[in-house]
Amino acid sequence: MRADPAADSGACGMPPGTVQREMQWNALLGQKDLLREDLKRGQECLNLARSELAENRSQLEEWPAYEGRCGGNCLPHLTESVAANRRVERFLTAWLRRRQDQLAAVEEALGRFGK
Repeated sequence: MRADPAADSGACGMPPGTVQREMQWNALLGQKDLLREDLKRGQECLNLARSELAENRSQLEEWPAYEGRCGGNCLPHLTESVAANRRVERFLTAWLRRRQDQLAAVEEALGRFGK
């Protein structure tokens, strides 16, 4: 049967539980970094969806001229694109909020470590 690594650390001159606390600290730091990257990427995608939505709405307002340029009935495509980008915007807004809440919880946990 293997000994507890946290208990072993006391034998090496380190206070008991030091290794385990260090592992928890590193895990929280890793989770914090991942959440920050997720938030950055999510915000980039949200900005892109909003930009495309604005462009589609503009094209929709000028659909007769756009139809002449693109050659064909573009209304179904434009309205579908607007609807899809609205859904993406709603999803990402809620997703980003959830990720921000997760990041706040991780940062709070890190603060309790007192490092």
